[in-house]
Amino acid sequence: QNTYRMIDYCNSCHPLIASWWSDGETFVIKDTQKLSFNIIPRFFKHNKFSSFVRQLNFYGFRKIKHDPYNINASDQDSKHWRFRHEFFVRDRPDLIREIRRPSQNTVEKEEIESLKREMKDLKDQVSF
Repeated sequence: QNTYRMIDYCNSCHPLIASWWSDGETFVIKDTQKLSFNIIPRFFKHNKFSSFVRQLNFYGFRKIKHDPYNINASDQDSKHWRFRHEFFVRDRPDLIREIRRPSQNTVEKEEIESLKREMKDLKDQVSF
């Protein structure tokens, strides 16, 4: 619920930091530093972007990969973080109650997968 309120707040007041994507089914974080220092502490008890992303992963959110072949995408777009969850939809806060953290075994597997994805993303960034 805090994440939903945070994205709605950014969408209205700080769209250059984070906002809903035009489809309303995903959201995009455009400035991770400003989000960490100025926005996350308003809604959570920390200011770490990596912790925020880890929690998203625990609850089943998935990062939408940047399409390197999209000729309409700018260099700035490649620095954006875009996320999706089937029950996290603009103007549908009623769906949030369907978002649940999985059991402990599933959480451990998800954490391992999350760390693997994070490592792959870092390797991909270094290889460019």
